[in-house]
Amino acid sequence: MRSLSYSLGAAILGSLGIWVTAGLSQVAWGDGAYLYGEAKTRDEIGKTYLVFAAAGNRLEGAIYMPYSSFDCFQGTIRDRQLVLTIADSFDGQEYRFSIPIAAAATEPNQPPQLAGFYDLKRLSDNDQRILKQCRQTPRSR
Repeated sequence: MRSLSYSLGAAILGSLGIWVTAGLSQVAWGDGAYLYGEAKTRDEIGKTYLVFAAAGNRLEGAIYMPYSSFDCFQGTIRDRQLVLTIADSFDGQEYRFSIPIAAAATEPNQPPQLAGFYDLKRLSDNDQRILKQCRQTPRSR
């Protein structure tokens, strides 16, 4: 899983953002659950997907590829970037990534756009299961 963690980390590095600077104001995701994928459709082999819950400037969720394991993560927003800690699902080792912001939402009540990712709008039953498991897994904070 270590190589998958590195691959997934590399795939999202520079692709995911939470706070977006638009002029002097900052825009944030609203509290709730979100799903993003490198593909416009679900379950494309070899594509990376992010499912997470946002609450304020904190995130909990998972990064995964279809028909593979998933790694849980925690994130916070600092200085217009997401500081993400991914826990390897096999050995529990944590990997940290700072991910810059992509682009602000273009319409009210829309989440920011993520470079290289599509907003898939609704979570599947499997996405909800993965998210629930990651939110219940005790981790160091």
